[in-house]
Amino acid sequence: MCAEGLFPNSMTALAAFETNSIAQGYLLADEAVKTSDVDLIEANAICAGKFLTIFKGSPAAVRSALEAAKLTANDGLLWQSLYLAKVHEDVVPAIYGPAKDPADEVLGFFESYSALAALSLGDEVAKKCAVKLIDIRLGRGLGGKSVVTFAGVQANVEEAVSYLEAEGGSSGHLSDVLLIPRPSRETYRAALPDGPGHACSRCDHKGD
Repeated sequence: MCAEGLFPNSMTALAAFETNSIAQGYLLADEAVKTSDVDLIEANAICAGKFLTIFKGSPAAVRSALEAAKLTANDGLLWQSLYLAKVHEDVVPAIYGPAKDPADEVLGFFESYSALAALSLGDEVAKKCAVKLIDIRLGRGLGGKSVVTFAGVQANVEEAVSYLEAEGGSSGHLSDVLLIPRPSRETYRAALPDGPGHACSRCDHKGD
C-alpha cells in the first residue's frame, strides 16, 4: 500500500471553490485576492455552468482568503470548497499543464465528477505514493468531468490505482481509474498537455 511521508515538506497551501454563478465566481475570486496575499492560479467558468477559483499562498493567507470568499457569497451559490494546508509540489504545475515527457514510465489516469475531488485525490496520491502528477484538467471541455494523469514505475502506479479505487470509490466522486503499463510514444504525446488531441484550455498559463 501507499505510504506516508514520501514527498518534500511543503509550506504552500492551496484553496479552491466552485460557485453555481459565473458572475458570483468573479466577485468571490476578486474578494479572495484582495483580502490576502495569495496567487490566483485559476478563475474560470467550467462545465456545466459553474465557476472554479484556485489560489495558493501561505497557509494563513490562503485560509483567510477562502473565509473571506465564503462570507461574501450569497446563500447557496458557493457550491463547495477545498483547503489543502500543505499541497504537494506537483499539483500547481500539473494544473498549468507543463509539457513534460514522463520518459518510459507507466501512465495512470483517473476521472472524477468533481473538480475539487480531483484536486484532493491528486494531492493525496502524489503524497502517499511515489508517482509524479503530469496533468490535472479540471472541468473544461470534458462534460463536467476532471482528469488527472500521473506516471511512475509500474509497482508505484499500481499502488496508486489501488489507493484511488479504495479512497475515491468510497466517496462516489471517482468515475474511472486505470493504468497503461507499456504506453506507446504516441500515447505519451497524446497524454501530455501539448499532445495531439489535447483540447488546450490553458494556453495562456505558465508554470512557476
